Amino acid sequence: MYKNQVLYIFGPGRKSKIDENSVEASEFFYGFNFFKKKYTTEILEVNKDHSNKEGLRKFIHIYDRIIVKLTNFPSYSVELISKKNMKLLKSSEKIVYTSDALFLSLLPVLFLNKVLKRRNENFVITMGLFGKQSTNFLKSIFNFIYQRIFLYSADKFIFLGYGEYQFVKNNFSKYESKFEYLPFCVDTKFWSMSKNEKKEGILFVGNDGKRDYNFLIKLSQHLPELNFTVITNQELNFNTSNVRYIKGNWSDQLISDESLREIYSKSKLTIIPIKNSYQPSGQSVALQSLSCNTPILITKTNGFFGDEDFIKEYKINFVHSNLDTEWENELNKILNDYQKAQLDSKSFDNFIDNFDVAKFNLGLEKILFGS
Repeated sequence: MYKNQVLYIFGPGRKSKIDENSVEASEFFYGFNFFKKKYTTEILEVNKDHSNKEGLRKFIHIYDRIIVKLTNFPSYSVELISKKNMKLLKSSEKIVYTSDALFLSLLPVLFLNKVLKRRNENFVITMGLFGKQSTNFLKSIFNFIYQRIFLYSADKFIFLGYGEYQFVKNNFSKYESKFEYLPFCVDTKFWSMSKNEKKEGILFVGNDGKRDYNFLIKLSQHLPELNFTVITNQELNFNTSNVRYIKGNWSDQLISDESLREIYSKSKLTIIPIKNSYQPSGQSVALQSLSCNTPILITKTNGFFGDEDFIKEYKINFVHSNLDTEWENELNKILNDYQKAQLDSKSFDNFIDNFDVAKFNLGLEKILFGS
């Protein structure tokens, strides 16, 4: 008998928000409060305290460094593996890893559990995990071995992006029963446009490694007649007067969701220049922006998160390369016929219905517990 029906494993910053009841937008909690009302639920969170690398824990840190050196995959085992956390894992029936990096960081323990036929079920929310490739021959061998270990150790991989989901179905068909597609959703009740806001300027929001920051700088310099607002935790040097730079990071709460919502609502367009990969980079920003009725312009990549119906229904604007002339042309098309770029009332209502967290929560519940 398990003490917990569901255990959520989070990166930093979420547990304190839940404990203090300071959650604004709820999408990055992946249904925790929904499950908490229906099931016995607990949280395990990353511990970034540097002291956890001392003593015998140095060997765990060395393991992390070896994995990172030999493969293309991250590993932060030293931040998760502890006696207390192992007890929590053992006492939990279904474990939800809210990123694939968290799952990989516990992989030594989870692999051993599978070998010993312990019955915990592992559900991994996946964003770019299967697109990590190497041109180094030796590294590609270790990648292959490591992939088979984590494919064996997980019960379900839950893909938030359609592009990566199609990729794994085509390339890892032997494991197809372990793959589920569940589109990411946002808290549309929270991300709603303030009434009568005058829209102006171009917005960029993002911190992940797949954003093309160098191109963003180049684009702002190429288009001095446009005003840009840039919200990121990256240290960027624009050297131009048409950019308003705001330090922003979700886990550190450098800018509140409420303030970000106001900026979305006042912006005319949200741009998402990204590098090609199978990671659904820009997904949350795109959905938050659309929920505030602000159109998006995004680089078309292999890992674009939506399917063809999504692209048509919600008027997704693409560029196919990060060249300043192509972006300039697409920006001018949108700004010169702005009403055409915005969603009509029917499409907007459909978006609110289909991409609210309530739908994600029900979909996740079905994956974990069946219909």
